[in-house]
Amino acid sequence: MRPTEQGRSGHFVRGAGAAEAGGGVFGRGMSGALRIAAALAAAAVCWFAFAVWLPTDARRYADFADARPCAAGVEVAQRADCLLAVPATVGRVTARDTPGSRVWLTPSATPSGLLGIKFKDSGPLLYRLRPGDQVTVTFWRGEAVGLEKDGLRLKTDAAPRDEGQITAAIGTFAGLLAVLALSTGTSSLRSAGHPRAHRLGRLSAAKPLILVAMLASAAAAAATLLLDAPWWTVPVVATPTVAAATEALYRVRLREGRWPVRRF
Repeated sequence: MRPTEQGRSGHFVRGAGAAEAGGGVFGRGMSGALRIAAALAAAAVCWFAFAVWLPTDARRYADFADARPCAAGVEVAQRADCLLAVPATVGRVTARDTPGSRVWLTPSATPSGLLGIKFKDSGPLLYRLRPGDQVTVTFWRGEAVGLEKDGLRLKTDAAPRDEGQITAAIGTFAGLLAVLALSTGTSSLRSAGHPRAHRLGRLSAAKPLILVAMLASAAAAAATLLLDAPWWTVPVVATPTVAAATEALYRVRLREGRWPVRRF
């Protein structure tokens, strides 16, 4: 056996290299196990996005779209499944031109008196509102979902929106992340005893693909929102993009000799 380390007494200590190699194998095994655990967590997020979050938001938006004006005598506190128009007086408006704008109102039919309504988007209505203005607030299931004055309308932050593309992008990215983490994790475990092959299990091998997955999911969501395409087009576009990037990256690194020919 070749000496690998020299102690203080001047004698070579045999087996130190084997111990170091064993530590490397153990470290790669632990790293692989952690990545597999991360893959399971990402898969859970993917399942929640597509199986729970997306259907729940879709049902809520469909219910809101089908809602009709409330009958006479309905109050906000009843949280009725209808559209209740309530007159209100504007108290003050904050941050008119930025996301998170808020309007403070005094509705005539709410027990709490002063009501703060938050808006995701700015619009002409926010710029025209002044303290003392009379407006109409639309309530649905007890939440303020719209504001109207002189024919100008603006949805509030609580109003249901048909934005399943964003949820689909989150679920798609989580699913792709789960696949990448599982791939590198299993490669790290399987190649723990192969010093020349462990490069396949390195996290650096997946970093470019994680970035591609994130950008592809975000770009697909933005494009589908702009084109008003259905939410399922997000995974349909993002998944093949990441698959193509994976194959291209493998071929480039294989040509550079950074990955072995055999896929562990």
